[in-house]
Amino acid sequence: MVLLNEDSSRPISKKYTFTELFRDERQEQVIRKLCDPLLQSFSEEGSHRRYSANKGGLIFTYGVTNSGKTHTVLGTDDEPGILQYLFQQLPKPFLLLPVEVYNDEFFPLVLPRTKIHLLECSGMMEFKDYDPIEITNDNLEGILTQIKNNRSQKSTVHNAKSSRSHAIFRI
Repeated sequence: MVLLNEDSSRPISKKYTFTELFRDERQEQVIRKLCDPLLQSFSEEGSHRRYSANKGGLIFTYGVTNSGKTHTVLGTDDEPGILQYLFQQLPKPFLLLPVEVYNDEFFPLVLPRTKIHLLECSGMMEFKDYDPIEITNDNLEGILTQIKNNRSQKSTVHNAKSSRSHAIFRI
């Protein structure tokens, strides 16, 4: 990467290191590589059947427009994304808080679209009047469909269904 210094006359070189580089891997291989260590870190004594409520993790997708961020997270019916993989791997029931961040405001991705307020509570950020949804084997697919359908989208030059927001999925 080449950056220009403040007076734009002399380039400044920057080097970046990556923990992983994916080239020809299928989406499923990438998702397993990203999610399996996270799932393992949640489990107690290596068991995927008992997860500790005191563990946390983060999967963050970043990239330019039309680079596949939304596809990687939400996937399609033919090629499931990170969210569906995690939902399938986690023991049921579990609690999910799906939130969309759009124009610096918060909205539920599953319930009717009403603004959610963010509050600080004992040093933690919490959503006022928005409780987690219990995910079971019976409602898993329906919840995923609602999340995909309720996100803000707009057609752009690069993508007919471009996501216009960010999403937080707190499990």
